[in-house]
Amino acid sequence: MEFLTETVKVFVEKTVGYTIAAVGRQMGYLIRYKKNVDNLNNKVDDLKGARDSVQRKVQAASYNVEEIEANVQRWQTRVQGIIAEVQEFVEKEGQAMLKCFNLKARYQIGKKAHKMGLAVKELKDEADTFHTVGHRVPIEGGTTISTKGYEDFKSRKSIFDGVMKALKDDNILAIGVCGMGGLGKTMLVEKVATQAMKVKLFERIVTVVVSYTPNLKQIQKDIAKELKLKLRTLIFKKHICYVSDDIWNKIDLDALGISLGENRKGSKLLLTSRFRDVLEKDMDAEKIFHVEVLSNKEAKFLFVKIVGDFAETLNFQSTMVEVVKECAGLPIAITTVANTLKNQRNLNVWKDALQQLKRGNPTQIKGMHEKIFGGFGLLKDSCLLLEGNGSGTFKMHDVIRDVAIHIADKEKKMLTIRSSDDSEKSKFSELPQRLECPRLNFIILGDKENSLQIPNHIFEGAKNLKVLVLMRPSLPLPSSLSLLQNLQTLALLECESEDLALIGELKNLKALVLVDSKIKQLPIGIRQLTHLQLLDLRRCTKLEAIPSNVLSNLKNLEEIHMNQSFNQWQVGGEITERSNARVSELDHLLHLTTLCIHIPNLNILPNALLFDKLVRYEILIGPDWDWDSNSRVEFEISRTLKIDLDRSFQDDDGIKILLKGCEYLTLALGKGIKNILYEVEKEGFPRLKHLYVQNSVDIQYIIDSIWFQCVAFPILELLSLVNMINLEKICHNQLAMGSFHNLRKLEIRKCDNLIFVFSSTLLRCFSQLQEIEIDDCK
Repeated sequence: MEFLTETVKVFVEKTVGYTIAAVGRQMGYLIRYKKNVDNLNNKVDDLKGARDSVQRKVQAASYNVEEIEANVQRWQTRVQGIIAEVQEFVEKEGQAMLKCFNLKARYQIGKKAHKMGLAVKELKDEADTFHTVGHRVPIEGGTTISTKGYEDFKSRKSIFDGVMKALKDDNILAIGVCGMGGLGKTMLVEKVATQAMKVKLFERIVTVVVSYTPNLKQIQKDIAKELKLKLRTLIFKKHICYVSDDIWNKIDLDALGISLGENRKGSKLLLTSRFRDVLEKDMDAEKIFHVEVLSNKEAKFLFVKIVGDFAETLNFQSTMVEVVKECAGLPIAITTVANTLKNQRNLNVWKDALQQLKRGNPTQIKGMHEKIFGGFGLLKDSCLLLEGNGSGTFKMHDVIRDVAIHIADKEKKMLTIRSSDDSEKSKFSELPQRLECPRLNFIILGDKENSLQIPNHIFEGAKNLKVLVLMRPSLPLPSSLSLLQNLQTLALLECESEDLALIGELKNLKALVLVDSKIKQLPIGIRQLTHLQLLDLRRCTKLEAIPSNVLSNLKNLEEIHMNQSFNQWQVGGEITERSNARVSELDHLLHLTTLCIHIPNLNILPNALLFDKLVRYEILIGPDWDWDSNSRVEFEISRTLKIDLDRSFQDDDGIKILLKGCEYLTLALGKGIKNILYEVEKEGFPRLKHLYVQNSVDIQYIIDSIWFQCVAFPILELLSLVNMINLEKICHNQLAMGSFHNLRKLEIRKCDNLIFVFSSTLLRCFSQLQEIEIDDCK
């Protein structure tokens, strides 16, 4: 018995000891939360020191053309990641939450800081094991600088001078030159490099071509040869200019042996790219110069210099001017055409070349499309598309358009229409009874003025169609539509037909677009389209019925657009054949990322998990909301929410998720809600850019810091307050630093009880404010 008692005693003591230790550890997170954060910062400082030490070893190895060990590179990546993670934790979570007297928040901070500190220490200790960081690799290859053909145009002179000035500035390490392909960026920087050597800005110029698919090892070899293999002495050289030409994506400079760190103070990096974003964001260029097309005068001078003075004689001059105009200021287009015509004294040859340029078919102009337009698939990012005159629009450079048309003609995969004249010639009064086009993939059929009369058998000979767009199709739809079993995209625009049952037979359909159609009921057969990813019902204003279980059966849907369309969701009751869809059917769509709908009833919202995975949305909740006539959905969908709220929403996790993540928010607040922050969203609307509050009865303050002491509206750009009859102030008491930091515009209308906008003590929070509109306030 004594033995048993003693055993129990020992067991109890140890159990209690472990429990007390565990509880003590947890309490320690709470009590020492600030000390844990300070310790974490100290450990990160130690890790940064280790990182810099390893980086110096890596740089030395790179200069010596050594290949860096994989475990060292992985360590550097992990270090970079954890330092960024700690910085984000300290700046965003730590500072914001430390301002709140919240025991749970302090406990979480202390615990997370402690665990991150252990991970940081482990990485620091690992650095001590790196006795060597690289090994030697073979070296061969090389490149040279040439400035043959460079012309010192006025439009280039200012850029040349600007780059030279930047090279002399000790505070600038990386310089970028960007612009459309064919403008002469490479030649410009080569001229700069030559001049820089001439005035002895650098001891060496190292030029490498990166290209769309860079071979890092080959580039490293090129660097080595240009430096004549005297790599061990490079560590002590301080004046090297690295010219990296034709960059398409971010490149790791350290992997190439290019370093602009502390030991390379006299070195510079000169970059060229079609992409300004690559230079600015990926390569951290501190000064960027954009090269434009040549002026008319410069273009003519270059053309005549190559062709000869005879181009300005009476017989040739007018044709020459037109040819130069068609080259649109692109130096490489001008030089290519000019070199083709320089030995041609026959005016008819010139006129033929001019017609080819106008027709976008330069088949007889050697090198025209190969040299100018190799790799033009990235469009706007590659400077091949230019900004348009309005939001969401673009325009194409004339020469780019011509080559695109030429390629389309050459490959003969589509009908190409170059101008309104071609369009008129391509018109036909009626469609053929049957299209005999077995290889046809894409077709758009429409009539601008009348409904399109479509023969019943038209698609029997075009069964390989993948994309079909019908504008204003007549009644009824052709029966041959059901034969298109390879069809992936079907767009029926402004469709008058109410009977769309045929669509249910297109089992491989991935996108269904019924914009502006007169349909009243979505066919029940659509539930068979299990591959459907996009359902676009925008502006189907007569759509009143979507049969139950149709939407829930479309398991692969990724996007649903119902702007100005169906909103008659079923509320309660038994499900019958005549029942409408319930909002809860959306819960079954596990791939849904984009949703645009109107839900009139706050009490029939879908599961919160649906809202949590949405990337883009435009959601109206409440009976009286209207869709914006200039809705952003035409070009891009933001995270937009319009909602009527009363106090009951506080139990709905889905609404909380939408409020926390939205970017554009319009609120109408019911009785009983007096404070937007704390009562509506307790984390300060971290992503909100525009806030519209209207028709709210009991709101006294937008923020009352007695209840909310954290950073509020950190990136808000516009605040609009309309018809808030009891609003006294925007802010009551002091605001946390960083609140309203980005606010640029403030609109206030019909707020009769407003005492003042904000006090002088709060001016520091509104440092970016540019515009205030106050209207109809007593």
